[in-house]
Amino acid sequence: MASTENNSFGSQQNQESKTKATRVNVDSILIEELGQCGKFHIRTVLLLSLAGCLGAWATNEYVFTTARIPSRCHIPECDLDVPEFTPAWLLNAIPGVSLDSFDSCQRFANATAAPAHGEDMVYTVLSHSAAAWFDRGQVEKCDRHLYYNTDTIVYDFDLGCDEWRRSLVGSLVVAGLMVAMPITGFVSDRWGRRTALVFNATNTAWIGLLRYFCNSYIMFVMLEFAQNVFGAGAFSTAYIMDHYALSLTVYLVGTGCISATMTSINIYTAELFPTQYRHSLFAFCSMLGRMGSILAPLTPALGAAVWNNLPFALFAGCACAAGALVLLTPETRGVGFTDTMEEAEKIGKSKV
Repeated sequence: MASTENNSFGSQQNQESKTKATRVNVDSILIEELGQCGKFHIRTVLLLSLAGCLGAWATNEYVFTTARIPSRCHIPECDLDVPEFTPAWLLNAIPGVSLDSFDSCQRFANATAAPAHGEDMVYTVLSHSAAAWFDRGQVEKCDRHLYYNTDTIVYDFDLGCDEWRRSLVGSLVVAGLMVAMPITGFVSDRWGRRTALVFNATNTAWIGLLRYFCNSYIMFVMLEFAQNVFGAGAFSTAYIMDHYALSLTVYLVGTGCISATMTSINIYTAELFPTQYRHSLFAFCSMLGRMGSILAPLTPALGAAVWNNLPFALFAGCACAAGALVLLTPETRGVGFTDTMEEAEKIGKSKV
C-alpha cells in the first residue's frame, strides 16, 4: 500500500517537473527567433511608425478643421457688397475696445433709420458718421456673421457663435475611437493585425475623402464619427493662454508628457494581460479611457459658461488622481508575459 502511494507521488512529481521543463518561455522564443535589434526590427518600427503617424493625423485633424475663426456681426446698415472685416466705423456698431478686440456675437441695436444702400450710404460710411444710427446702450445678437477667413467648418456651417456645436465635433471623434477599440481588437485577434491595419487605413481614406464634400453640419459630424469608428485613432485636447510663447512651451511640454505617459501605460498594460486575450483586453481598456476623452473637447465650452480655469483644474485633478492610482497596480519588473488568466491574476502576489 505504501509502495503504491510512493509510486503515485513519484509519478506526480515527475509529471510536474516535466511540465515545468516543457513550459513555453515567450521571451526566449522572441530572442531566439527574432534576435536582437537589427535591420528587420528597424524596418518594422519605421513602417509601423508611418502608419501610426498617418493614423494620428487623420484622428486629430479635427483640431484644425474646427479651429475658431475671428468673426463679427454683419451690419447691413454699413457693410458694402464686399465687406471689410475691420472697417474704421466698426466700434460704432459693435461693442469693443479696439479694432483688435470686439464682440463676436453681439451688435448695437438700431437707433435711427439708416440711409438706403447706395451712394449716400457709401459717403456716410466713409465719412465715419454712422455712430448716430446705433443705440450704444442696447445690444442684440447677430442675425448674420462675417468671418476673417474661410479656412475651417466654422465658416462653412456658420458656427461663429455656436461653441457647443463646434466642440461637439471633438467629442464625437473620441466617441468614435471608443467604439473603434473593440472592433479593432476583434478584427486583429480574429483575422490578424495586418488585416486590421489595412481595414482601418482604407476606411480612414475613403470616409475622409467623402467628408470633403459635406454640405451640412449633420453630415459632417456623422462622417467624422464613422471615420473614427472604422479608422481607429487617438485623443487630443488643447488649451489656449494669453501669451503665445508661454502657451506654446506649456502646450509642447504637456503634449510630450501625455505622449510619454500613454506609451508607458500601453507597455505596462500589455504586460498585465495573458497572451491569448492581450489585444482584446487592451482594446477594452482603451475604450474605457475614451469616455474621458469624449468629455475633454467640451470643457472649453463648459469653462466659458462656468469658470474660465475649469478645464485646467479638471485636467490637473484627473492627472494627479490617475498618478496616485498607479500605486495600487502590481509590479511587473522581472515577470515574463503570462499565457493564462490564472497566471495574470498572480502577478504581484507570487512569482509567475
